[in-house]
Amino acid sequence: GCRPRVFLCFEYAPPTCHHASIPEAHLAPAALCTTKSSEDCTALPSGDGLDTHFVVYFTAEPSSACATPTRGGAEGPRAAHGAFCPGQRAFMDRPTAANINVCAEGFPSEAHRRDEAVLIVLRELLAGLAMDSELVLWYKTAHGQPRVVKQPDGSILTDDLKSVLTVRYFQAQRLLYTTLPTVVSHAARHFGCPELSKLELERADLDVNPSGMRWEARKAEGELMAGAGSPKLGDVVSNLTLALLEDSGWYVPDYSRAGPLVYGAGQGCTFATALPCSSNGVAATVIPSTMQCVDPPDIVWSPTRGVFTGEDASLATGNYQQVGQYSCSPTLESVAQCSSAPDMDTCRPALRANLLGACTVATLDGRLSPAEVMQRRAEEEQGGAFGATAACLPSTLWGRTTGEGATVEQRAWLPRGAACYNVSCNPLGHLFVHFDDGSFKRCPQGETIKLDELGFQGEIGPCPDPTLICARGNCLDGSNGLPCSGVGACGEDGVCRCDPGYTGPACEEAECAFDEHCDEREFCNFERRVCEPRDSPPPVPPSPPSPPPPPP
Repeated sequence: GCRPRVFLCFEYAPPTCHHASIPEAHLAPAALCTTKSSEDCTALPSGDGLDTHFVVYFTAEPSSACATPTRGGAEGPRAAHGAFCPGQRAFMDRPTAANINVCAEGFPSEAHRRDEAVLIVLRELLAGLAMDSELVLWYKTAHGQPRVVKQPDGSILTDDLKSVLTVRYFQAQRLLYTTLPTVVSHAARHFGCPELSKLELERADLDVNPSGMRWEARKAEGELMAGAGSPKLGDVVSNLTLALLEDSGWYVPDYSRAGPLVYGAGQGCTFATALPCSSNGVAATVIPSTMQCVDPPDIVWSPTRGVFTGEDASLATGNYQQVGQYSCSPTLESVAQCSSAPDMDTCRPALRANLLGACTVATLDGRLSPAEVMQRRAEEEQGGAFGATAACLPSTLWGRTTGEGATVEQRAWLPRGAACYNVSCNPLGHLFVHFDDGSFKRCPQGETIKLDELGFQGEIGPCPDPTLICARGNCLDGSNGLPCSGVGACGEDGVCRCDPGYTGPACEEAECAFDEHCDEREFCNFERRVCEPRDSPPPVPPSPPSPPPPPP
Protein backbone atom coordinates (compact mmCIF):
# COMPACT_ATOMS: atom_id res chain seq x y z
CA GLY A 1 0.00 0.00 0.00
CA CYS A 2 0.92 3.66 -0.04
CA ARG A 3 2.51 5.28 2.94
CA PRO A 4 0.87 8.45 4.36
CA ARG A 5 1.87 11.66 2.59
CA VAL A 6 2.96 9.69 -0.49
CA PHE A 7 0.32 11.02 -2.82
CA LEU A 8 1.43 9.48 -6.13
CA CYS A 9 1.69 5.68 -6.38
CA PHE A 10 2.54 3.60 -9.43
CA GLU A 11 1.60 0.28 -7.85
CA TYR A 12 -1.14 -0.44 -5.37
CA ALA A 13 -2.39 -3.36 -3.32
CA PRO A 14 -5.01 -3.20 -0.56
CA PRO A 15 -3.00 -2.52 2.61
CA THR A 16 -2.85 -5.20 5.27
CA CYS A 17 -1.22 -5.75 8.64
CA HIS A 18 -0.40 -9.45 8.76
CA HIS A 19 -3.84 -11.12 8.99
CA ALA A 20 -5.79 -7.85 9.16
CA SER A 21 -7.08 -5.74 6.28
CA ILE A 22 -6.67 -2.02 6.98
CA PRO A 23 -10.07 -0.26 6.78
CA GLU A 24 -10.28 2.43 4.09
CA ALA A 25 -11.30 4.97 6.73
CA HIS A 26 -7.82 4.60 8.28
CA LEU A 27 -5.92 5.44 5.07
CA ALA A 28 -4.44 8.79 4.09
CA PRO A 29 -5.33 10.31 0.69
CA ALA A 30 -3.33 8.83 -2.20
CA ALA A 31 -3.63 8.36 -5.95
CA LEU A 32 -2.67 5.61 -8.39
CA CYS A 33 -0.89 7.01 -11.44
CA THR A 34 0.02 5.46 -14.79
CA THR A 35 2.56 8.19 -15.59
CA LYS A 36 4.39 10.89 -13.67
CA SER A 37 1.71 13.36 -14.67
CA SER A 38 -0.95 14.04 -12.06
CA GLU A 39 -3.52 14.06 -14.86
CA ASP A 40 -3.11 10.30 -15.26
CA CYS A 41 -3.94 9.52 -11.62
CA THR A 42 -6.97 7.99 -9.96
CA ALA A 43 -7.80 8.68 -6.33
CA LEU A 44 -7.51 5.70 -4.02
CA PRO A 45 -9.89 4.94 -1.13
CA SER A 46 -9.05 6.97 1.97
CA GLY A 47 -10.59 8.40 5.11
CA ASP A 48 -10.04 10.72 8.04
CA GLY A 49 -7.74 8.35 9.92
CA LEU A 50 -7.78 7.84 13.69
CA ASP A 51 -6.97 10.31 16.45
CA THR A 52 -4.90 7.87 18.51
CA HIS A 53 -1.30 6.89 19.17
CA PHE A 54 -1.66 3.16 18.58
CA VAL A 55 -4.15 0.89 16.79
CA VAL A 56 -4.68 -2.83 17.37
CA TYR A 57 -6.36 -4.90 14.65
CA PHE A 58 -7.87 -8.09 16.07
CA THR A 59 -8.43 -11.09 13.81
CA ALA A 60 -9.34 -14.75 14.24
CA GLU A 61 -7.87 -16.36 11.15
CA PRO A 62 -6.41 -19.86 10.74
CA SER A 63 -2.62 -19.70 10.49
CA SER A 64 0.45 -21.88 10.65
CA ALA A 65 1.43 -20.10 13.87
CA CYS A 66 -1.87 -21.12 15.48
CA ALA A 67 -1.10 -24.75 14.75
CA THR A 68 2.38 -24.49 16.27
CA PRO A 69 2.58 -25.22 20.01
CA THR A 70 4.13 -22.51 22.12
CA ARG A 71 7.61 -23.17 23.42
CA GLY A 72 8.14 -23.59 27.11
CA GLY A 73 6.30 -26.85 27.56
CA ALA A 74 2.76 -25.81 26.67
CA GLU A 75 0.73 -28.49 24.96
CA GLY A 76 -1.72 -27.95 22.14
CA PRO A 77 -2.06 -25.06 19.70
CA ARG A 78 -1.26 -21.45 20.44
CA ALA A 79 -3.83 -19.18 22.01
CA ALA A 80 -2.83 -16.12 19.95
CA HIS A 81 0.06 -14.51 18.14
CA GLY A 82 0.74 -10.90 17.25
CA ALA A 83 3.18 -8.47 15.67
CA PHE A 84 3.47 -4.78 14.88
CA CYS A 85 2.54 -3.42 11.44
CA PRO A 86 5.94 -2.82 9.79
CA GLY A 87 4.86 -0.23 7.20
CA GLN A 88 3.69 2.22 9.84
CA ARG A 89 6.88 1.80 11.87
CA ALA A 90 8.95 2.72 8.82
CA PHE A 91 7.07 6.00 8.39
CA MET A 92 6.74 7.13 12.00
CA ASP A 93 10.03 5.60 13.23
CA ARG A 94 8.00 3.91 15.95
CA PRO A 95 5.25 1.28 15.99
CA THR A 96 1.77 2.73 15.55
CA ALA A 97 -0.30 -0.39 14.88
CA ALA A 98 -0.30 -4.12 15.53
CA ASN A 99 -2.29 -7.21 14.62
CA ILE A 100 -3.28 -9.76 17.27
CA ASN A 101 -4.60 -12.94 15.71
CA VAL A 102 -6.67 -15.12 18.06
CA CYS A 103 -6.39 -18.87 17.48
CA ALA A 104 -9.82 -20.47 17.61
CA GLU A 105 -8.65 -23.82 18.99
CA GLY A 106 -6.24 -22.53 21.62
CA PHE A 107 -7.79 -19.28 22.87
CA PRO A 108 -9.69 -19.61 26.19
CA SER A 109 -13.27 -18.61 25.41
CA GLU A 110 -14.94 -19.92 28.59
CA ALA A 111 -16.27 -17.24 30.93
CA HIS A 112 -14.29 -18.55 33.91
CA ARG A 113 -11.04 -18.17 31.92
CA ARG A 114 -11.54 -14.50 31.08
CA ASP A 115 -8.58 -13.34 33.17
CA GLU A 116 -6.34 -15.81 31.37
CA ALA A 117 -7.55 -14.49 28.01
CA VAL A 118 -6.72 -10.92 29.06
CA LEU A 119 -3.14 -11.93 29.94
CA ILE A 120 -2.70 -13.64 26.57
CA VAL A 121 -3.84 -10.54 24.68
CA LEU A 122 -1.75 -8.23 26.89
CA ARG A 123 1.38 -10.30 26.21
CA GLU A 124 0.89 -9.99 22.45
CA LEU A 125 0.09 -6.28 22.78
CA LEU A 126 3.36 -5.62 24.62
CA ALA A 127 5.19 -7.39 21.82
CA GLY A 128 3.59 -5.05 19.29
CA LEU A 129 4.30 -1.96 21.37
CA ALA A 130 8.03 -2.51 21.82
CA MET A 131 9.07 -6.10 22.54
CA ASP A 132 8.94 -7.55 19.03
CA SER A 133 12.40 -8.72 17.97
CA GLU A 134 12.51 -6.43 14.91
CA LEU A 135 11.68 -3.33 16.94
CA VAL A 136 14.81 -3.69 19.09
CA LEU A 137 16.93 -2.22 16.30
CA TRP A 138 14.84 0.97 16.26
CA TYR A 139 14.96 1.86 19.95
CA LYS A 140 15.92 5.45 20.79
CA THR A 141 17.62 7.13 23.71
CA ALA A 142 15.83 9.65 25.93
CA HIS A 143 17.28 12.35 23.63
CA GLY A 144 15.79 10.78 20.50
CA GLN A 145 19.04 9.33 19.16
CA PRO A 146 19.11 5.75 17.78
CA ARG A 147 20.45 3.26 20.30
CA VAL A 148 21.76 1.06 17.47
CA VAL A 149 23.87 2.88 14.88
CA LYS A 150 23.30 1.65 11.33
CA GLN A 151 25.83 1.79 8.51
CA PRO A 152 25.01 3.70 5.28
CA ASP A 153 23.93 0.45 3.63
CA GLY A 154 21.60 -0.34 6.56
CA SER A 155 23.82 -3.03 8.05
CA ILE A 156 24.65 -3.18 11.76
CA LEU A 157 28.07 -3.91 13.21
CA THR A 158 28.26 -6.32 16.12
CA ASP A 159 29.88 -3.71 18.37
CA ASP A 160 27.04 -1.26 17.64
CA LEU A 161 24.46 -3.86 18.68
CA LYS A 162 26.03 -4.11 22.13
CA SER A 163 24.22 -0.94 23.17
CA VAL A 164 21.07 -3.09 23.27
CA LEU A 165 22.06 -6.77 23.16
CA THR A 166 25.11 -8.85 23.90
CA VAL A 167 25.89 -12.56 23.65
CA ARG A 168 27.81 -15.02 25.79
CA TYR A 169 28.64 -18.61 24.94
CA PHE A 170 28.59 -21.24 27.65
CA GLN A 171 29.36 -24.89 26.88
CA ALA A 172 27.98 -24.65 23.33
CA GLN A 173 24.94 -22.72 24.54
CA ARG A 174 24.26 -19.23 23.26
CA LEU A 175 23.07 -16.90 26.03
CA LEU A 176 21.48 -13.57 25.12
CA TYR A 177 21.50 -10.48 27.36
CA THR A 178 20.16 -6.95 27.19
CA THR A 179 22.24 -3.97 28.27
CA LEU A 180 19.42 -1.39 28.16
CA PRO A 181 20.26 1.03 31.00
CA THR A 182 16.86 1.46 32.67
CA VAL A 183 16.15 -2.27 32.48
CA VAL A 184 19.51 -3.11 34.04
CA SER A 185 18.99 -0.48 36.76
CA HIS A 186 15.64 -1.95 37.78
CA ALA A 187 17.00 -5.50 37.56
CA ALA A 188 19.94 -4.60 39.81
CA ARG A 189 17.52 -3.18 42.35
CA HIS A 190 15.20 -6.19 42.13
CA PHE A 191 17.92 -8.82 42.58
CA GLY A 192 19.95 -6.76 45.05
CA CYS A 193 23.01 -6.75 42.78
CA PRO A 194 24.29 -3.16 42.35
CA GLU A 195 27.09 -4.19 39.96
CA LEU A 196 24.75 -5.95 37.50
CA SER A 197 25.60 -4.84 33.95
CA LYS A 198 23.22 -6.95 31.84
CA LEU A 199 20.04 -9.01 32.18
CA GLU A 200 19.60 -12.42 30.58
CA LEU A 201 16.89 -12.88 27.95
CA GLU A 202 15.14 -15.99 26.75
CA ARG A 203 17.65 -17.86 24.62
CA ALA A 204 17.49 -17.77 20.83
CA ASP A 205 19.33 -19.13 17.82
CA LEU A 206 19.38 -15.99 15.66
CA ASP A 207 21.25 -12.70 15.87
CA VAL A 208 18.10 -11.00 17.13
CA ASN A 209 15.87 -12.92 19.51
CA PRO A 210 13.02 -14.39 17.40
CA SER A 211 10.84 -14.59 20.50
CA GLY A 212 11.27 -10.87 21.05
CA MET A 213 12.57 -9.25 24.21
CA ARG A 214 11.45 -11.94 26.67
CA TRP A 215 13.00 -12.23 30.12
CA GLU A 216 14.80 -15.47 30.89
CA ALA A 217 12.31 -17.63 32.80
CA ARG A 218 15.03 -18.80 35.22
CA LYS A 219 15.43 -15.21 36.38
CA ALA A 220 11.90 -13.77 36.23
CA GLU A 221 9.33 -16.54 36.62
CA GLY A 222 5.97 -14.89 37.23
CA GLU A 223 6.63 -11.96 34.87
CA LEU A 224 4.13 -11.84 32.01
CA MET A 225 6.94 -11.35 29.47
CA ALA A 226 9.21 -14.10 30.84
CA GLY A 227 9.88 -17.32 28.97
CA ALA A 228 8.26 -18.57 25.81
CA GLY A 229 5.34 -20.51 27.25
CA SER A 230 1.75 -19.41 27.75
CA PRO A 231 0.94 -16.86 30.48
CA LYS A 232 -0.29 -18.07 33.87
CA LEU A 233 -2.87 -16.46 36.07
CA GLY A 234 -1.00 -14.32 38.56
CA ASP A 235 1.67 -13.23 36.07
CA VAL A 236 2.48 -9.54 36.45
CA VAL A 237 3.83 -6.74 34.30
CA SER A 238 6.73 -5.73 36.52
CA ASN A 239 9.15 -2.81 36.55
CA LEU A 240 11.39 -4.80 34.18
CA THR A 241 8.88 -4.64 31.34
CA LEU A 242 7.93 -1.02 32.05
CA ALA A 243 11.63 -0.13 32.06
CA LEU A 244 12.03 -1.69 28.62
CA LEU A 245 9.13 0.41 27.32
CA GLU A 246 10.96 3.47 28.64
CA ASP A 247 14.26 2.35 27.11
CA SER A 248 12.57 1.99 23.72
CA GLY A 249 12.35 5.79 23.68
CA TRP A 250 8.67 5.72 22.72
CA TYR A 251 6.85 5.63 26.05
CA VAL A 252 6.79 7.17 29.53
CA PRO A 253 5.61 4.36 31.85
CA ASP A 254 3.77 4.79 35.13
CA TYR A 255 5.81 2.62 37.48
CA SER A 256 3.16 2.85 40.18
CA ARG A 257 1.06 0.46 38.07
CA ALA A 258 3.73 -2.25 37.97
CA GLY A 259 2.99 -5.61 39.55
CA PRO A 260 5.33 -6.96 42.26
CA LEU A 261 7.77 -9.55 40.94
CA VAL A 262 8.57 -11.89 43.84
CA TYR A 263 10.72 -14.47 42.09
CA GLY A 264 14.41 -13.68 42.49
CA ALA A 265 13.84 -10.59 44.66
CA GLY A 266 16.84 -9.88 46.86
CA GLN A 267 18.67 -13.07 45.80
CA GLY A 268 21.87 -11.18 45.00
CA CYS A 269 24.40 -11.34 42.19
CA THR A 270 24.90 -15.10 42.43
CA PHE A 271 21.35 -15.63 41.26
CA ALA A 272 21.17 -12.64 38.89
CA THR A 273 24.22 -13.80 36.92
CA ALA A 274 23.71 -17.57 37.29
CA LEU A 275 24.26 -19.73 34.23
CA PRO A 276 21.87 -22.51 33.16
CA CYS A 277 21.48 -25.20 35.79
CA SER A 278 23.21 -27.80 33.68
CA SER A 279 24.72 -28.21 30.27
CA ASN A 280 26.08 -31.44 28.87
CA GLY A 281 25.44 -32.96 32.26
CA VAL A 282 27.58 -30.44 34.15
CA ALA A 283 25.88 -28.54 36.96
CA ALA A 284 26.42 -24.80 36.62
CA THR A 285 24.37 -23.19 39.36
CA VAL A 286 22.06 -23.87 42.27
CA ILE A 287 18.66 -22.27 42.75
CA PRO A 288 18.34 -20.56 46.16
CA SER A 289 16.60 -22.76 48.72
CA THR A 290 13.69 -20.33 49.02
CA MET A 291 12.83 -20.86 45.36
CA GLN A 292 13.87 -24.37 44.46
CA CYS A 293 11.52 -27.31 44.28
CA VAL A 294 11.90 -29.13 47.59
CA ASP A 295 11.00 -32.69 46.75
CA PRO A 296 9.23 -34.73 49.44
CA PRO A 297 10.39 -38.30 50.12
CA ASP A 298 10.23 -40.17 46.85
CA ILE A 299 8.52 -43.25 48.30
CA VAL A 300 6.03 -43.48 51.17
CA TRP A 301 3.61 -46.15 52.31
CA SER A 302 0.10 -45.42 51.09
CA PRO A 303 -3.04 -47.56 51.20
CA THR A 304 -4.95 -48.42 48.08
CA ARG A 305 -6.60 -45.20 46.97
CA GLY A 306 -10.35 -44.94 47.41
CA VAL A 307 -13.02 -44.84 50.12
CA PHE A 308 -13.72 -47.88 52.30
CA THR A 309 -16.53 -48.01 54.88
CA GLY A 310 -17.64 -50.39 57.64
CA GLU A 311 -16.20 -53.89 57.33
CA ASP A 312 -14.71 -53.00 53.96
CA ALA A 313 -12.32 -50.60 55.70
CA SER A 314 -10.08 -53.58 56.35
CA LEU A 315 -9.63 -53.89 52.60
CA ALA A 316 -7.58 -50.70 52.59
CA THR A 317 -4.34 -52.60 52.31
CA GLY A 318 -1.51 -50.57 50.91
CA ASN A 319 1.91 -50.52 49.39
CA TYR A 320 4.76 -48.12 48.80
CA GLN A 321 3.98 -45.39 46.28
CA GLN A 322 5.78 -42.39 44.87
CA VAL A 323 4.77 -39.02 46.24
CA GLY A 324 3.26 -36.61 43.74
CA GLN A 325 5.83 -34.14 42.45
CA TYR A 326 4.48 -30.91 43.92
CA SER A 327 6.06 -28.25 46.09
CA CYS A 328 5.16 -24.70 47.15
CA SER A 329 5.74 -21.51 45.19
CA PRO A 330 8.31 -19.06 46.64
CA THR A 331 5.53 -16.93 48.17
CA LEU A 332 3.69 -20.01 49.58
CA GLU A 333 0.55 -18.70 47.89
CA SER A 334 0.09 -21.62 45.52
CA VAL A 335 0.92 -25.26 44.99
CA ALA A 336 3.73 -25.50 42.46
CA GLN A 337 4.70 -28.26 40.11
CA CYS A 338 8.09 -29.89 40.57
CA SER A 339 9.09 -30.24 36.94
CA SER A 340 11.37 -28.30 34.67
CA ALA A 341 9.77 -26.59 31.70
CA PRO A 342 11.95 -26.41 28.56
CA ASP A 343 12.57 -22.69 29.03
CA MET A 344 13.91 -23.37 32.55
CA ASP A 345 17.09 -24.93 31.10
CA THR A 346 16.78 -28.10 33.26
CA CYS A 347 16.44 -26.03 36.45
CA ARG A 348 13.71 -27.29 38.75
CA PRO A 349 12.31 -24.26 40.57
CA ALA A 350 8.94 -24.33 42.25
CA LEU A 351 6.87 -23.30 39.24
CA ARG A 352 3.45 -21.89 40.00
CA ALA A 353 0.62 -24.15 38.96
CA ASN A 354 -2.50 -22.83 37.27
CA LEU A 355 -5.45 -21.22 39.04
CA LEU A 356 -6.45 -24.60 40.44
CA GLY A 357 -3.35 -24.59 42.66
CA ALA A 358 -3.74 -20.99 43.90
CA CYS A 359 -4.34 -21.35 47.65
CA THR A 360 -5.63 -17.80 48.09
CA VAL A 361 -8.33 -18.21 45.41
CA ALA A 362 -11.54 -19.54 46.98
CA THR A 363 -13.14 -22.63 45.48
CA LEU A 364 -16.34 -20.73 44.64
CA ASP A 365 -14.44 -17.71 43.31
CA GLY A 366 -16.22 -18.14 39.98
CA ARG A 367 -13.09 -18.56 37.87
CA LEU A 368 -12.83 -22.34 38.22
CA SER A 369 -14.51 -24.78 35.88
CA PRO A 370 -17.01 -27.33 37.29
CA ALA A 371 -14.38 -30.07 36.99
CA GLU A 372 -11.84 -27.93 38.87
CA VAL A 373 -14.40 -27.21 41.62
CA MET A 374 -14.93 -30.96 42.05
CA GLN A 375 -11.18 -31.49 42.34
CA ARG A 376 -10.98 -28.73 44.94
CA ARG A 377 -13.79 -30.38 46.93
CA ALA A 378 -11.82 -33.62 46.99
CA GLU A 379 -8.75 -31.78 48.32
CA GLU A 380 -10.88 -30.10 51.01
CA GLU A 381 -12.03 -33.55 52.15
CA GLN A 382 -8.34 -34.38 52.50
CA GLY A 383 -7.88 -31.51 54.97
CA GLY A 384 -7.08 -28.80 52.45
CA ALA A 385 -8.52 -25.28 52.43
CA PHE A 386 -8.63 -22.36 49.99
CA GLY A 387 -9.22 -18.64 50.41
CA ALA A 388 -7.60 -15.44 51.64
CA THR A 389 -6.21 -17.10 54.79
CA ALA A 390 -4.77 -20.17 53.05
CA ALA A 391 -1.14 -20.92 52.24
CA CYS A 392 0.82 -23.77 50.71
CA LEU A 393 2.68 -26.13 53.03
CA PRO A 394 4.71 -29.29 52.33
CA SER A 395 2.53 -32.33 53.00
CA THR A 396 2.71 -36.11 52.83
CA LEU A 397 -0.80 -36.71 54.19
CA TRP A 398 -2.14 -39.83 52.49
CA GLY A 399 -5.26 -40.91 54.37
CA ARG A 400 -7.93 -40.14 56.96
CA THR A 401 -10.05 -42.35 59.18
CA THR A 402 -13.36 -41.11 60.57
CA GLY A 403 -16.17 -42.75 62.55
CA GLU A 404 -16.15 -45.98 64.55
CA GLY A 405 -17.34 -49.55 64.14
CA ALA A 406 -19.84 -49.95 61.34
CA THR A 407 -19.60 -46.24 60.51
CA VAL A 408 -15.83 -46.16 60.17
CA GLU A 409 -14.63 -44.68 56.93
CA GLN A 410 -11.12 -44.86 55.56
CA ARG A 411 -10.19 -42.43 52.79
CA ALA A 412 -6.88 -42.80 51.02
CA TRP A 413 -5.18 -40.81 48.29
CA LEU A 414 -1.80 -40.41 46.68
CA PRO A 415 0.24 -37.91 48.74
CA ARG A 416 0.89 -34.78 46.67
CA GLY A 417 3.98 -33.38 48.37
CA ALA A 418 2.30 -30.01 49.00
CA ALA A 419 -1.22 -28.76 49.67
CA CYS A 420 -3.17 -25.65 50.72
CA TYR A 421 -4.21 -25.19 54.37
CA ASN A 422 -5.80 -22.43 56.45
CA VAL A 423 -3.13 -20.63 58.47
CA SER A 424 -2.82 -17.77 60.93
CA CYS A 425 -0.12 -15.91 62.87
CA ASN A 426 -0.12 -14.69 66.46
CA PRO A 427 1.46 -11.39 67.61
CA LEU A 428 4.72 -13.22 68.31
CA GLY A 429 4.99 -14.26 64.66
CA HIS A 430 4.25 -17.95 65.29
CA LEU A 431 2.56 -19.84 62.46
CA PHE A 432 -0.53 -22.01 63.09
CA VAL A 433 -2.38 -24.45 60.83
CA HIS A 434 -6.18 -24.70 61.19
CA PHE A 435 -8.40 -27.70 60.46
CA ASP A 436 -12.05 -28.32 59.64
CA ASP A 437 -13.00 -29.35 63.20
CA GLY A 438 -11.93 -25.96 64.57
CA SER A 439 -8.64 -27.22 66.00
CA PHE A 440 -5.24 -25.79 65.16
CA LYS A 441 -1.59 -26.64 65.66
CA ARG A 442 1.55 -24.56 65.76
CA CYS A 443 3.92 -25.16 62.84
CA PRO A 444 7.48 -24.43 64.09
CA GLN A 445 10.03 -23.70 61.38
CA GLY A 446 11.79 -26.83 60.14
CA GLU A 447 9.55 -29.25 62.07
CA THR A 448 6.71 -31.53 60.94
CA ILE A 449 3.33 -31.93 62.59
CA LYS A 450 1.25 -35.10 62.89
CA LEU A 451 -2.55 -35.14 62.99
CA ASP A 452 -3.26 -38.55 64.49
CA GLU A 453 -6.02 -37.18 66.73
CA LEU A 454 -7.87 -35.97 63.63
CA GLY A 455 -7.54 -39.34 61.94
CA PHE A 456 -4.98 -38.24 59.35
CA GLN A 457 -2.08 -40.41 58.28
CA GLY A 458 1.11 -38.71 57.18
CA GLU A 459 2.63 -35.36 58.11
CA ILE A 460 2.52 -31.65 57.29
CA GLY A 461 5.91 -30.01 56.97
CA PRO A 462 8.73 -29.24 57.25
CA CYS A 463 7.15 -25.98 58.33
CA PRO A 464 8.42 -22.87 56.50
CA ASP A 465 9.93 -19.67 57.84
CA PRO A 466 6.83 -18.04 59.40
CA THR A 467 7.82 -14.59 58.14
CA LEU A 468 7.04 -15.75 54.59
CA ILE A 469 3.38 -15.88 55.64
CA CYS A 470 3.11 -13.64 58.69
CA ALA A 471 4.67 -10.63 56.94
CA ARG A 472 2.52 -11.07 53.83
CA GLY A 473 0.88 -7.77 52.96
CA ASN A 474 2.10 -6.05 56.14
CA CYS A 475 4.02 -3.23 54.45
CA LEU A 476 3.41 0.32 55.62
CA ASP A 477 0.81 2.44 53.83
CA GLY A 478 1.66 5.88 52.50
CA SER A 479 -0.40 9.02 53.07
CA ASN A 480 -2.48 8.04 50.01
CA GLY A 481 -3.55 4.84 51.77
CA LEU A 482 -1.68 2.55 49.37
CA PRO A 483 0.94 0.01 50.51
CA CYS A 484 4.39 1.46 49.84
CA SER A 485 2.57 4.60 48.60
CA GLY A 486 1.86 2.79 45.34
CA VAL A 487 5.45 3.35 44.17
CA GLY A 488 7.11 0.26 45.59
CA ALA A 489 6.71 -3.49 45.92
CA CYS A 490 5.85 -5.09 49.26
CA GLY A 491 8.49 -7.73 49.96
CA GLU A 492 7.94 -11.07 51.63
CA ASP A 493 9.62 -9.63 54.73
CA GLY A 494 7.05 -6.83 54.97
CA VAL A 495 9.57 -4.21 53.82
CA CYS A 496 8.84 -1.85 50.92
CA ARG A 497 11.19 -2.03 47.93
CA CYS A 498 10.81 1.46 46.53
CA ASP A 499 10.92 2.34 42.85
CA PRO A 500 13.84 4.49 41.70
CA GLY A 501 13.26 8.08 42.78
CA TYR A 502 11.49 7.21 46.05
CA THR A 503 12.66 6.35 49.54
CA GLY A 504 11.42 6.03 53.11
CA PRO A 505 9.75 3.17 55.04
CA ALA A 506 6.58 3.56 52.94
CA CYS A 507 8.30 5.00 49.82
CA GLU A 508 6.57 8.25 50.73
CA GLU A 509 9.57 10.52 50.14
CA ALA A 510 10.87 11.62 46.74
CA GLU A 511 14.62 11.34 46.26
CA CYS A 512 16.42 14.38 44.87
CA ALA A 513 19.82 15.74 43.98
CA PHE A 514 18.74 19.30 43.07
CA ASP A 515 15.88 21.64 43.97
CA GLU A 516 14.61 21.20 40.41
CA HIS A 517 13.78 17.57 41.24
CA CYS A 518 11.18 18.72 43.80
CA ASP A 519 7.77 20.33 43.64
CA GLU A 520 7.78 24.15 43.51
CA ARG A 521 6.61 24.20 47.13
CA GLU A 522 9.54 22.02 48.22
CA PHE A 523 13.31 22.16 48.42
CA CYS A 524 15.90 19.39 48.27
CA ASN A 525 17.40 18.45 51.61
CA PHE A 526 20.85 17.59 50.30
CA GLU A 527 21.86 15.71 53.44
CA ARG A 528 18.89 13.32 53.33
CA ARG A 529 18.49 13.55 49.52
CA VAL A 530 14.73 13.99 49.89
CA CYS A 531 12.27 16.77 49.06
CA GLU A 532 10.84 18.69 52.02
CA PRO A 533 8.29 21.54 52.32
CA ARG A 534 9.84 24.99 51.98
CA ASP A 535 8.38 26.05 55.33
CA SER A 536 10.53 23.37 57.02
CA PRO A 537 13.71 24.67 58.62
CA PRO A 538 16.57 24.11 56.18
CA PRO A 539 19.43 21.96 57.42
CA VAL A 540 22.10 23.86 59.30
CA PRO A 541 25.38 23.67 57.42
CA PRO A 542 28.24 22.20 59.43
CA SER A 543 30.47 24.71 61.19
CA PRO A 544 33.90 25.22 59.66
CA PRO A 545 36.71 23.52 61.53
CA SER A 546 38.47 25.58 64.18
CA PRO A 547 41.86 26.96 63.17
CA PRO A 548 44.81 25.05 64.56
CA PRO A 549 46.37 26.50 67.70
CA PRO A 550 49.36 28.76 67.18
CA PRO A 551 52.72 27.08 67.44
CA PRO A 552 54.39 27.37 70.83
